[in-house]
Amino acid sequence: MVLGNGMDGGGGSDEHNAPQGSANGGALGSFTGYGTQQQAWYKSAKNFYEKDRVLEPADREWLGQTYQSVAKAHLWGRLVGFAAGCGADFAYQAIRLRSRQGVNLSRSFLFGVAGTVVGTYQCGLYAYWRALESVAPVERYDDLEEDAGAAARRRRHEVLQLLRDSMPAVWADYFNKTARDPSLRMPDPQVLWESILRGERPNMAMYRQEPLAQSPMARLASPPDLRPVQNPVSAAPNEATTNLPVNEDPFSAEITEPSTSLSAWDRVRQQNSITSSPGDSWEQVRKRSIGAFGGPGPQNADKEQNEFDELLNAERRGIWDEIDGPK
Repeated sequence: MVLGNGMDGGGGSDEHNAPQGSANGGALGSFTGYGTQQQAWYKSAKNFYEKDRVLEPADREWLGQTYQSVAKAHLWGRLVGFAAGCGADFAYQAIRLRSRQGVNLSRSFLFGVAGTVVGTYQCGLYAYWRALESVAPVERYDDLEEDAGAAARRRRHEVLQLLRDSMPAVWADYFNKTARDPSLRMPDPQVLWESILRGERPNMAMYRQEPLAQSPMARLASPPDLRPVQNPVSAAPNEATTNLPVNEDPFSAEITEPSTSLSAWDRVRQQNSITSSPGDSWEQVRKRSIGAFGGPGPQNADKEQNEFDELLNAERRGIWDEIDGPK
């Protein structure tokens, strides 16, 4: 296919002159059941593919930057156009009446919308024609006679002529991505359409479904571990596992971790080295108090308690004797 044949309205494209037995003729023959709009889309995609597949990474970077500048020109055109449209009515009232009162806000908003449309179109068109003129070929040469710089200018000029200034943000993103990753380039429309007719799933980047663990959001949430690997080749066999008998279960070792059946307070006591043996809690408090003050309790505590009990009983008997009187 000769590049540039699709630039003259599609009359010189090789799809029209291809025989019925050729690949291009068979691909076009599969579109007989579709309308002229679908056939025009296929021809446009084929024409773009022929120009896109010969681009170098430097050409893609330049095209990405060019369409970024066109997108920025569209943005500035919107802002300036809206400001000029809205401010026109205010400026007219200020010049005529020396006052900012009496301005119709609805009319100013409509002027702003009109200024946005005009500013976007004019600024984007200016940036596009400026980039197109910067790579315009000075003279026509054959492919064998032109140098590398002239060939690069010709490729960029043909792509700009084909795409024009429509959807600059989309094309900027496409050329920037394909400059870094060639696998994201547009596939051959002929091969893609034939695979669709055979009922196969297109092998394109937009149709590839990677696992959830390898998705961009998963990689962003859990970045890869960049620490050096200690044993990159193969780890040495563990002696503890290799010396075990054949019939011995390596998982039968006693678990030293704290049991999960304990209550929360028991685990706290175990961490603080406090035994949770059954018994009177007040008795444990008394023992800690005695130990804290540094000395054992009195040894004759039981003897004094017995004497006190005897005196108390004797006192009670004496009181009852006085009440009853002598017999």
